This record gives sequence, structure tokens and C-alpha cells, in this order.
Amino acid sequence: MIKRFLALTLAAMVFLLALAACTQKLTFEEQLIQKIQAANVSFDEIYHYEIIGNYMLIFYRKGQFLNEGVLLYTNKQWKWLGGNGNVEMKSSESISYGLAGKQDTPYNVMFGAVCDTRVASIKINEEYAKIISKDNFKIWFLISTNELLAKDIKGISSDNQIIYSIGQ
Repeated sequence: MIKRFLALTLAAMVFLLALAACTQKLTFEEQLIQKIQAANVSFDEIYHYEIIGNYMLIFYRKGQFLNEGVLLYTNKQWKWLGGNGNVEMKSSESISYGLAGKQDTPYNVMFGAVCDTRVASIKINEEYAKIISKDNFKIWFLISTNELLAKDIKGISSDNQIIYSIGQ
């Protein structure tokens, strides 16, 4: 009787371990990839995502373009709202830039690629952009509730020299 109990207990434990191995939870990034693919968005790589309130801005590469898209957190899940724009990842200029539409969010987004290794910071209309490095490549973005116009963009070196400038 004890042998039978031990055998059943052992069998139950093996079954539960096998079941647990088959039902591994997906990482956040794996879930994010599934949401984007379910929206029929094709991409080669995700570079960065930024969560702001109930919104997530995602920067991803498709071919030679850096794209920006938006997801909304609602009903305990992320919902793809859409892509907002793209810019070339390689440019003869020191930086590439584009302005993403609001896409049903309260935010304006300007983003691009840093194409000149001397650029250490980017300033747009007196606000500094966030720069993200990944795999020896840099992207930048500025999220603002203020209107963003490509009338005053500066790429600045680490010794505070202006390398790239549009506008003022």
C-alpha cells in the first residue's frame, strides 16, 4: 500500500513538473512582440520601448528605417494603436529625425538616429532628447505635451560644440 502511494505521488510530481515546464510564462518583451505581430506589423528588431502613463511608445527597425508605434494599456492588456512614422537609420547628416503624430495620445514625439559618433546630446526647442544605445547604434527621442517642430534641433558634442543644427 505504501509503495503504491509513493508511486502515485511520484507520478503526480513528474506530471506537475512536466506541466509547469510546458506552461512557462512569456517575458514582457515576448508578450510585446506577440501583440505587435498580432496587429500585422512586421519588424526586424525592437530597439526600445518607453512607458508613459497608459501608453507605450515603441521604437523598432524595419529594414533601414527606424519606426515608432504606440500601444495603449486598457482592460489589463496592451492594445496596438498604430505606427506613427519612420526615419532613415543611416544618413549623411549627423542625425536623422522625424515627427510622429499624436495617434490618439496626449504626446508629441520627435525621434531619430544618431549618425555621427561625435553627437553626445540632442536639444530640441530647449528640451533635451533621451539617447538610447544598443548594439553600437544610437537612437534618440523626445516626448512632450508641447508642440514639437523641427525648427530648432541641435546635435551637441561632449565638449558642448554644436555639430548639427537646424533653425536658430
